Amino acid sequence: EDKDVDRLAFDWNKNFPFKFDVVLGNPPYVRSRAFNKQELNYLKNNFNSVESGFDLCTLFIERGLSLLNSTKGKLGFISSNKFFSAKYGSKIRKLFIENELIAEILNFGSGIFEDTPVETAIIILDINKQHNFFKYNNYPKVKEIEQLDTNKQLLTNAYNILPSNIFYFPRNKTDDIIIKKFKKFKKTTSDFFKLTAGDGITGIKNELSNKSKMGNMQVYTGKSIWEYYNKEPEYWTNSNKLKIFNSKNTALVRELSTKNRATMLTENINFGILNSVLAITPKDSNISKEIFIAIFNSNLFKQIYQLFYESTRTHSNLRFKAHYLNPLPFPDISKINSIKIETLVT
Repeated sequence: EDKDVDRLAFDWNKNFPFKFDVVLGNPPYVRSRAFNKQELNYLKNNFNSVESGFDLCTLFIERGLSLLNSTKGKLGFISSNKFFSAKYGSKIRKLFIENELIAEILNFGSGIFEDTPVETAIIILDINKQHNFFKYNNYPKVKEIEQLDTNKQLLTNAYNILPSNIFYFPRNKTDDIIIKKFKKFKKTTSDFFKLTAGDGITGIKNELSNKSKMGNMQVYTGKSIWEYYNKEPEYWTNSNKLKIFNSKNTALVRELSTKNRATMLTENINFGILNSVLAITPKDSNISKEIFIAIFNSNLFKQIYQLFYESTRTHSNLRFKAHYLNPLPFPDISKINSIKIETLVT
């Protein structure tokens, strides 16, 4: 709309001085880093759904909704589904829930579009607000739109089982039962543990050595972190620019992996980590890192995490980010036999 920002811009209200009954589209998959400073400032000042690291598809959804007839308008988009659980999608998800806009979601895996591996979904929104439920189904193996079985029964999800910060979609009744039990936990991961991302490599690359003991401190990357054990550190350094952790009270999580992988170092040392690793530190001295490792590495936790964050996959890998893990319901570990678990883990 602002020709100072884009010479191809045009005034919507001038060219379309009316509302629409239906808006259809395929928003572009463009992350915020693709915009220059002037464009970013314009978007931040004109769209409520802009958040750090945003994807342009959420702004298209916001604009599409604003163009709908206020009494009977419907919007249908096929777009990236990452905003279902990504941090940058929290405002648009909140808009969906508070206004009960979702009529139907068809969730796909990657492969719908040949030129991109992005996982997609068809989202149908209804401005009418006369329903407190929506239809959903998952088609993870569909490669062509024409393969959809339109007669397949869709699952129905009531809005009151959606958490405010992330969307999750049970694939079957068993998933639904597990999720409902999991949500009964009154505590979250952040109540018991501090999660800290590792440092970026850019500023210290020249101070890292991959030769054993060419430095006083070990530096671990995701390649070294496995389930219940770790490989040799990838780097050594004398740099004082890294955050320092102590192995006595710190568990480590591989940030990008096909499954949940957490471990701890067996020797008592100070060490550093790069941003492919999360450091997990208990907030209370009575809580052990072994408790986190045991729960995190379990098959049940993997199933739960996939349900909540399937849309954050990068190809076959799940992303274990602090802002994903922090709000997850977590069992009250003050009531768990920690000695028995610590024995099993060690």
